[in-house]
Amino acid sequence: MFSLFRFTILLLLFPVPAIPALASSVSPAPGPNLAGILFFKTDCVECLEVINEIIPTAFDKSSSDRSILAVNNSLPDGGQLFLEFLMTRKIPPNATLPIFITQNEIWSSKEEISRNLNNLLRSQHDFFPPDHFPSKNLVANLVSPNPNQRYSTAFLITKNTRPKQQNWLDYFYSNYQKDPVGNGTAVIVLLGMIFSLAYIFKLFINRPADSQFALPSLYPVLCLIAMGIAIYLFMSGLMESELSCGPVGECNTVQQSKYAKLFGIIPVSLLGMFAYAACIVFWLAARFDVWSQKKLFVVSAWACSVIAVCFFVYLTFLEPFVIGATCIWCVTSATITTITALVATKPALAAIHS
Repeated sequence: MFSLFRFTILLLLFPVPAIPALASSVSPAPGPNLAGILFFKTDCVECLEVINEIIPTAFDKSSSDRSILAVNNSLPDGGQLFLEFLMTRKIPPNATLPIFITQNEIWSSKEEISRNLNNLLRSQHDFFPPDHFPSKNLVANLVSPNPNQRYSTAFLITKNTRPKQQNWLDYFYSNYQKDPVGNGTAVIVLLGMIFSLAYIFKLFINRPADSQFALPSLYPVLCLIAMGIAIYLFMSGLMESELSCGPVGECNTVQQSKYAKLFGIIPVSLLGMFAYAACIVFWLAARFDVWSQKKLFVVSAWACSVIAVCFFVYLTFLEPFVIGATCIWCVTSATITTITALVATKPALAAIHS
């Protein structure tokens, strides 16, 4: 949740570059004064910081007439150029975006770019020769929109030509438009979860008088279905196989995004497996009144489901508005989890207030 808060604040303070608007105002190909190439993605927080904060600050501190070519690695031509540099310049395989390539060096973090960029712009000798590009024909067309894609792949940043900026609402909308049908489905599920949480909160305040606090048999059935989805997503990620997504959404785009892992380490699907397993254990403990603590286990099962719904709100928001793609398996699991929270609410609240 902290990363979502940080990402939203970043977009408010340093909006993302509006690539299409700038592409028509720059030269069609990098010139002899090119300082280097920045590879970025629009869902990369550190990339936005480099483009909107670090690079402009470095230009302000120098009188350089250099330019920097910013290349969107998530678009086809940008990805192709990155792969060519990966082979010819031997970019470390563990390097993560943002990646800045100069004539002689490769910087692979926001801190490294910030530390070295000032000296690069002040230098009168170090520049990126056009003949260093692996594919000159590809580079010549980078800053012109491809007819088959919505945005141009790259744009030039100079001291006098900064990326035109769009506010965070425009950014969210542009990502949503990448797949209106799939992302629209995610938005509907997102709204359903928010209203469900509001309904649960209302019930909690009103203290229902129902004295029955047994969890229904539907609860573990739903948990097992959601757990099966989580296992499928986890195994697909483990074996690096493509997901079967169906006609709605782009599951593999979501699965391959950095948001598929918490803190970049723990697969979200693995967390889901443990959460659903815990819910089933709580249901069984309540059903058989283990340690004569039925009320405690009913409330624990409900709390686990509600926490899972809150986490799904965060994940489901990311899909249409940040990643720009929706995983139908994820929104299905989110829907099932929301139902488990709803069916457990009244028994849990009865247990709390009895």
